[in-house]
Amino acid sequence: RFFTFGKEEKINMARKRMFDSEIIGQDRFLDLSLETKAIYFLLGMGADDEGFVSPKRVLKLHGGNDKHLQELINANFLIKFETRCSFLYTLVEKR
Repeated sequence: RFFTFGKEEKINMARKRMFDSEIIGQDRFLDLSLETKAIYFLLGMGADDEGFVSPKRVLKLHGGNDKHLQELINANFLIKFETRCSFLYTLVEKR
């Protein structure tokens, strides 16, 4: 059975995000500071469908800093890509 979605349904689906309990239950996630865990979830909510996110807005709105991003990079939950004029990050889902 096929479903057709109108514009409103597509927008609502794009706003939803899921996090894998196996990933957030790993020791390397549990070892993160509470603030860094919160930043991880906030970045996930702001990421596009491929997991790419520009963290500047998230950090400014919620009081995070580069230390939290570096903690996520060190734990292999975030990858940093250098672009021509800024940095882009992607969330990683390794088990």
